[in-house]
Amino acid sequence: MNTTKFKTIEETVKSIAKLRLVEWPTFDSDDNIELFMKEVERILFSEFDYLPSAIRKNEKFGLPIFRVRELNKEFNIDNPIQHSYPPANFVKLGRCNFPKNPVFYGSINPLTALREVIRDNSYSSKTYCITKWSVSSNIEEISSQSILQIPLPPNNQFTMLKDDERNKVKGIFGRNLSDSQVNGIISYWEFLHEMFTSKYSYSLSATLAHKTLYSENAARADILMYPSLQSESVAANFAIHPNFVDNHMNIQWAYIVELLNYEVSTGRFDLSVKQFGRIENNRFIWSLANTKQYDHAYDQDFKYMVQ
Repeated sequence: MNTTKFKTIEETVKSIAKLRLVEWPTFDSDDNIELFMKEVERILFSEFDYLPSAIRKNEKFGLPIFRVRELNKEFNIDNPIQHSYPPANFVKLGRCNFPKNPVFYGSINPLTALREVIRDNSYSSKTYCITKWSVSSNIEEISSQSILQIPLPPNNQFTMLKDDERNKVKGIFGRNLSDSQVNGIISYWEFLHEMFTSKYSYSLSATLAHKTLYSENAARADILMYPSLQSESVAANFAIHPNFVDNHMNIQWAYIVELLNYEVSTGRFDLSVKQFGRIENNRFIWSLANTKQYDHAYDQDFKYMVQ
């Protein structure tokens, strides 16, 4: 990529100021996805010649992944498939997806996953199923991208990863970049990542996520990691391509929980684990939460988080 296309920090600040005044399009269910994304790109490309991307290639994905579903009559908890991403026909616009284009949403810990499902809604008299997922260890390569170039709280565990990406801008975008161009790229990066965590509509974050997860070129990622708004960006969420889930992810175990109390302001949980589930012959076997296997799992997933 020609370094002359990269703006200085002064030029970037002016361009971002113009973009902040734009009336961005909002995706409607009848819109054509490709045409909508081209309109968003047209606006961005009126000021910039590129979309920054930092895809990481690894042999392993060592982070835990949790997913939560509320129990209801339509949800067959014995069928592992129903704990995964929803069928395309049921998929609406989300933070990281367009309608009828599913992604697997998960979180880095079970309580963040619960918060993402509960949000500001009533949780009384409801039960939830929390599944813990693992990524296969025999994958040749895993592609991931992080949405981290935003202000993060001191206790966010991915601050070092954010700083590492900043320090590697020249390695990612070009060795001949000036310091002013590097700062310009970081500033543009920050502006785009705001779309995942601010007032901007899902239409814009879905555009950037779709280009990452559903792209047909080398910039495609299997896993997108972004800060959890429900945890005030302390923890992380994942958006994962369905093909990766089908081919490389499995449920380790599951919990049926009742939420007795949840303080939104502090994020404090008081929950009761009713049942523990393990997979046998592609079906769940449920038992009361008093087995050695349950104790081992609970110590891994909850003990340090629930008081």
